[in-house]
Amino acid sequence: MDNSNKTILIGEDKVLIAEHLKDIVTSLGYKVVGIYHDKIDVLSGIKQHKPDIALLDIKMENKYTGVEIGEFIVKNYNFPFIYVTAHSDVQTLQKALKTKPNGYILKPFKEIEIKIAIELAFERANSDFTKFMIIKDGTQEMKIYCNEIMYLKSDDNYVEIFTKEQKYIKRATLKEICANLNKNIFVRTHRSFIINKKYATKFHVKNVFINEIKIPVSKKYIETVRAIFSSPTNNN
Repeated sequence: MDNSNKTILIGEDKVLIAEHLKDIVTSLGYKVVGIYHDKIDVLSGIKQHKPDIALLDIKMENKYTGVEIGEFIVKNYNFPFIYVTAHSDVQTLQKALKTKPNGYILKPFKEIEIKIAIELAFERANSDFTKFMIIKDGTQEMKIYCNEIMYLKSDDNYVEIFTKEQKYIKRATLKEICANLNKNIFVRTHRSFIINKKYATKFHVKNVFINEIKIPVSKKYIETVRAIFSSPTNNN
C-alpha cells in the first residue's frame, strides 16, 4: 500500500522519542511534515501543514498539554490524532477521552503498534459518520456531521453549508474548509462550490445537479466531476 501521500505531524518534547517515531513512521511509507518539541510550535505546524494525522505526546511540558492541542484540533480542524503516553494521571486521561482521539500509543512502543494505531486511525477517519465540523450559532457551538452536508458555497469570507434540512453559515474561506474535508467524499466543482459526491444525481455540460439544485462546474474541475459518474462505486 502506498502511504506516501499521507502526511503525519509529530508533537513530542523528548527529542530521541520524536526521532524514533519519525524513523518508524517514515519506514511505514508515510511523509512526516514536521517534528515539534514545543506545544506552541505544534500549533504553528498544524496551521502550516494541515497534516492528515498527528501523533501527540499527551503530557508535553510548558504552556499547553497534548490534550489541549487535541481540543484545538477538534474545534478548529477535522483530522485524526493519536496520543502517545507512558503514563498519565486519572484527571489527564479523563480530559483526553473527552477529545475523542483516534487512538493511543503506549511508551515504550513497537513498530507494529505504531503501524496498527495509524491504520486504524485512518480507517476510522475515513468513515463519514465520524467526520464533522463545528458551526457557531451565536454563543452556541453546533456539530454538523459531514455526511449530512450536500454542498458548500463560498460567500467571500463566509461559507454557506447546505444540508437537507437547513443552511448554516461558517466564517471561513472555502479553501480553509476544503483542506479539512475528506477528499474521498467531497469534490470541488468551482472556485465557489464543493459538493458531497454521494448526493450528486446528474452531470450535464457545465453543471452538476443535486436533485433539482444546479451547481456550476468550471473547466478546471470538469474531469473530476465527470469521474464521479463513471466510477463503478458511484450509486447515483
